[in-house]
Amino acid sequence: MGSDHHRPEHSLINMNFVEITKDNWEEAIRLKPKRQQYRHLRGDAALHSLAKCYVFPGKYFPYLIEEGGKPIGCFRFRDYGRGVNLVSFFIDRKHQGRGLGRKAVEHFIEWVRQNYPKAREIELWVGPENSAARSLYEGFGFFYTGEVNETGDLYMELHLGDPADEWERKRQEQELFRSVVDYYSTPESLEYYRDRARNQGFYSVERAMVERFMSPPATVLDVGCGAGREAFELTRMGYTVTGVDVTSALLEQAKAIATELGMDIEFRLGNGKSLDFPDGSFDYVLLITQMIHHVPLHANRVRLLREAGRVVKPGGRILLTYNDHDVAKDHKPWGAGWRSDADKADELAATYSILERGDQFSMDCQGKQSGVFGYGHQLTREEMEAEVLEAELEIVERADFHTIEGGEPDEFWKPTRVLVLKACTGPLEGRL
Repeated sequence: MGSDHHRPEHSLINMNFVEITKDNWEEAIRLKPKRQQYRHLRGDAALHSLAKCYVFPGKYFPYLIEEGGKPIGCFRFRDYGRGVNLVSFFIDRKHQGRGLGRKAVEHFIEWVRQNYPKAREIELWVGPENSAARSLYEGFGFFYTGEVNETGDLYMELHLGDPADEWERKRQEQELFRSVVDYYSTPESLEYYRDRARNQGFYSVERAMVERFMSPPATVLDVGCGAGREAFELTRMGYTVTGVDVTSALLEQAKAIATELGMDIEFRLGNGKSLDFPDGSFDYVLLITQMIHHVPLHANRVRLLREAGRVVKPGGRILLTYNDHDVAKDHKPWGAGWRSDADKADELAATYSILERGDQFSMDCQGKQSGVFGYGHQLTREEMEAEVLEAELEIVERADFHTIEGGEPDEFWKPTRVLVLKACTGPLEGRL
């Protein structure tokens, strides 16, 4: 099954790409994806790839993915001169859940750069319902071009720019995420959020939101759970809660308080861009307490929203809260946008080339200076709802904190909006 095209072998962190030949093809056909993944592939993934390569010699090239010398998956690609088409890719079902798919995609990109230096792009097609794969590829810079083939698959593309430029962008992006973790790990932040988790419970507007849009018993994923304030209150209301956050120091506080309260709540360290849960795991996914503002960059917020749509059950709901900057910028109870650290924050922002309109830094923690600048993004209603649409979510209902309790509007909460979302099951047009 081999060819004379060339046989580059790539090895990074104990992972190899080895061309499938007459000597190892039997190892390849023993590899199988999970049963539910067959709908995203063409029949038996390995056999289909080998058959294509046999029928079209010199057009398609099949490779084993090996870790520690053992086959864990395979892929097939096509070289068309100015780029490479990743036609088929999967990790064997016995080896899934260990992050090997992500590592293999990362290695494939570098492998293309090394072995196909003239390639300016990598292209692939993703099934419209395969949100997990789409989220995975977007994490490496692939984007949906808007093109759809005759079977409804979505065309995605990665531009292979100068590796040095790509490295610098990745470095800056990681620094932005790190700034969020550092901000919430300061003594001031930890003290503030620990006390709230122990003593406060829900704000009345939050309770009104939960009572209006949720119903126990049900499973809940709280993304950006912090020290657990919302998780504890939801547990008291009869929900089974799992909390996820990027800040390990806050999670340690959450676990300690849960033990004190005698509550059985799972708190996990994790990033909302890539949620480590199977599809359809939860009745509700919460993106509340305006956590969306602390997710750096548009593409990552869309990935978070798409991941929420993936892990919520069919018919389940996603609750999202955010502050509408068009209102918040002139909102006097919140200081109308005035910040004592604005000059220093602007100087810091000037050192980043990847920032987008609305990005900013602040060291203010509920009126106290934390000493660490953390990333934040100012969202308008138009921008927030556009990101929801791009993530293929449907807005079921809108609400505002300042009117959600009924009666006299609470002007303090005027900028805070609520979106109730569900995953789209049909055409996106008219979903907002």
